[in-house]
Amino acid sequence: MIPMRLAILLTDLGDRSPHRAAIALAEAAASAGHEADLVAGSPHGALRSARSPRLGAVDLGRRTAAGMAFTLSRYLAERRPALLVAATADAGTVAGAAALLSRSATRILWLATESEPQEPVALPWPAWLWRAPRRRAVPLPLDMGPPEVLLRRCLAELR
Repeated sequence: MIPMRLAILLTDLGDRSPHRAAIALAEAAASAGHEADLVAGSPHGALRSARSPRLGAVDLGRRTAAGMAFTLSRYLAERRPALLVAATADAGTVAGAAALLSRSATRILWLATESEPQEPVALPWPAWLWRAPRRRAVPLPLDMGPPEVLLRRCLAELR
């Protein structure tokens, strides 16, 4: 398997189920030989100490969605990850806006809870962002089992 660069987007490092699943996914990616970056809008939260040294840490230094989108677009333009996994649908919206702004071909996935849509949806961005064809983000259910299974599903979305 060819090593890939993956980015895991969290709005903050708060101790919530999607955030724990995203960090476990990043750990599984690093264990499988991929380069994984943990990208957070805010570096503060209970999960700050849960990050492994094998994971790259990127602090966007922003708390608002707009600020995160612009800073994340710069990260996407520089690092060019093959896959960006957002921990929540809100983070997925930020990721989609950043991908448009950076003109990145990065594939976007998000970890969906039971209350969120379970099928691909067009992300709701303002009309001024539509300078590229509509991108779709694919939700991944959190209850897929061990992080290795979720990682295989994520990588399968790249094909």
